[in-house]
Amino acid sequence: MRIRILAVGKIKEKYVLEGIHAFLDRLNRKWQVNIEEIPDEKIPDNPNPKDIQRAVQIETDRINQKIRPDHRVILLDIEGKMLSTQQLKKRMIILSDSGRISLDLIVGGSYGVDRGSLLKIDYGLSFSRMTFPHQLMRLMIVEQLYRVMQL
Repeated sequence: MRIRILAVGKIKEKYVLEGIHAFLDRLNRKWQVNIEEIPDEKIPDNPNPKDIQRAVQIETDRINQKIRPDHRVILLDIEGKMLSTQQLKKRMIILSDSGRISLDLIVGGSYGVDRGSLLKIDYGLSFSRMTFPHQLMRLMIVEQLYRVMQL
């Protein structure tokens, strides 16, 4: 299975990077998984709603430039469907046509993505109704992918 994680922003915390790389090393023994970072848009320290909307739109446009028409797209989204690890594996198999089609997992920036402007969403996945730091979501998704691979 080929999986690409399109993630907005850079990770600065060393411990998060170490965790991500540890899981990527394990995943890449069986699957092809990589992370492509998409630059986040700078916003003021105390942004107003227009600043946030503009940044989200710019980041969404940058994501759209990376989406390939032949890939299936899973958006990590608080409004998405919550699944068990077993259900996630089934969904990934369905979306990837038994591993013949690549999957893109999208992790938005601090304020998410503009779902209405995203070129393609095949499935919306939520880890929780709570908000998590987008940097931490990368670690969480590679850990879950590792669990899925073990099933």
